[in-house]
Amino acid sequence: MGESSRYIKWTTTVNSNHVKLTAPVVKDFIQAGHELFMDGTDHKFTVKSQTTGGVVTTISTYTDFATPVTDSQTNGGTTLTVTGADKRSFELKLPTTANCTDSYIIEYYTFVTDSGLENLYKGKGHTSPNTTEAFVNNTELWLGVNKSSEASAEKKFYLEMMNKSGSSYNVADRSIQWTVVANRNQLPLTDATISDKLPEGLELWVDATHKFEIQAMTGSTKSAKTELIYGVGFSSPLDLVGTKREAYPGVDARTAAPLQPAQPGQTGRCPLRIFPPGSTPWRKPAFPAAMFAQPEIRP
Repeated sequence: MGESSRYIKWTTTVNSNHVKLTAPVVKDFIQAGHELFMDGTDHKFTVKSQTTGGVVTTISTYTDFATPVTDSQTNGGTTLTVTGADKRSFELKLPTTANCTDSYIIEYYTFVTDSGLENLYKGKGHTSPNTTEAFVNNTELWLGVNKSSEASAEKKFYLEMMNKSGSSYNVADRSIQWTVVANRNQLPLTDATISDKLPEGLELWVDATHKFEIQAMTGSTKSAKTELIYGVGFSSPLDLVGTKREAYPGVDARTAAPLQPAQPGQTGRCPLRIFPPGSTPWRKPAFPAAMFAQPEIRP
């Protein structure tokens, strides 16, 4: 989740049936993990009115909090009051024009706090890709001293920092293709390392047909696949402990004898470097920094 995607947009519609309202007040209760946010650019707090004829007009625009935060501020016939210094609740007094039957559309943003972000990092329930973390927002409509109605909405994010799956076994060449999905919520990552220790009976196989590839996603846009090839675009494409096999041009990785560390300047396809056991951590793919530049969240 890049900084720009820590914002959640909310839309509350009041009086869509266009009945007469008396002293309407919207009370909003933002639950843990996010807080009200506004600025003068992309995250304005706006109130629009809509007549029975369908004419929509912006009547109020708030771009900053009052000082102190809990003070009231009035704009275009509405009054906004943040009811907690933690910015997790507010009241909005709507216009009290006599015989008013307008509906109102309130648009505003919340910002995912560090505590909310931490819940996403934890990836609770990561063994089940259907487990979610919800950011909840409860709203009430009051007419004078009486609560008229209430509604609730939530924004869900799937909790999956890591998921690994394998294809069915290929009898013809005795191979299994594995796919690892990391950081589904596209949270900021620093010095990210993915380690994978293969169990007894399996060994890594990389050749022109069985490629080791990485694909990044920013928002819903997938990058081109990047193939890990020794000495091309990666200072340390892959560290591999042990005497696993690797494929050179014309060499069958299943039958080739264990190979020595790849030498600088070596030609041909050499996707892996091999080190003696115990000399380095297991496997450490070194990802280009650009792959983690300002990712966006797309639940």
